[in-house]
Amino acid sequence: MLILLIYLVLQKTSKCSSTPCENGAKCIEVENTFKCECLPGFEGILCDMQKNMCETNPCKNGATCLSKEDDFECLCTDSFEGRTCDDFKDFCITLPCVHGECRPVIGDFLCDCEPGWKGARCDIDIDECMRFPCMHDGNCTNTPGSYRCSCDSYHL
Repeated sequence: MLILLIYLVLQKTSKCSSTPCENGAKCIEVENTFKCECLPGFEGILCDMQKNMCETNPCKNGATCLSKEDDFECLCTDSFEGRTCDDFKDFCITLPCVHGECRPVIGDFLCDCEPGWKGARCDIDIDECMRFPCMHDGNCTNTPGSYRCSCDSYHL
């Protein structure tokens, strides 16, 4: 009779009473056993293994993936941005070309300068007077992006 009583007590003991599930997982009794419902970021029968959130290669275009508890972070290369680095970074959005048109290229930008301007950002005025553009001994005056000739009255 004592054996039967011990057997009945053991049968009534919950399979979850020993808290077999780890990392905050919820223990659910299922027939003669238990099942663990894992929190995000964990897996395994006992939820004892941290998921590798980078396992599916979510980061694009050569980015480095950092696995976090229940998420991931992509460290993008200079040319890309966005959560998974799939957005081409537009370096022209800041309007870097002072006197020119910006053209995005991978990882950078190029400026097509307006006439009279030079430099990587089209911010250097070309001194057109250095080429002596004025005819008949006219006086050349450099102006921003251009020049002006003034002639003696006898050459008008």
